Amino acid sequence: MEKWIPYEKINIEYGYVIEEIKFTHGELSIHLEKNSMRKKILFLDIYGYKYTNESGIIDRLTHIPAEILQENKIFLVEESTYINEYEYQSSGTRPMHDAQHFIVLDDIDNIVEILAVSEPQIM
Repeated sequence: MEKWIPYEKINIEYGYVIEEIKFTHGELSIHLEKNSMRKKILFLDIYGYKYTNESGIIDRLTHIPAEILQENKIFLVEESTYINEYEYQSSGTRPMHDAQHFIVLDDIDNIVEILAVSEPQIM
């Protein structure tokens, strides 16, 4: 079963909305906005990502205490089904031992799931 661990190296507090996502040459940038304040999270060397707006995320969030969701909106996923599915679908063509599964949420049910080999950066 997946475990979502708050990613404490970057803090995306309550109120930010995903404004734009850009993917170029293996890099993914997520642009966030809150009351005219902007943040950008940059993921270098990613294997893949999924971006959805779904109410179904509510089911996945029920296992996370509300106070944690109010404090931060970026998570590192342990026991990731996304990593397992990606490894199976890629038939072992990419080394998965360093891959990490990150999740970025906003307050209007947008969710971005990222498979990355490196740590994200905030700008």
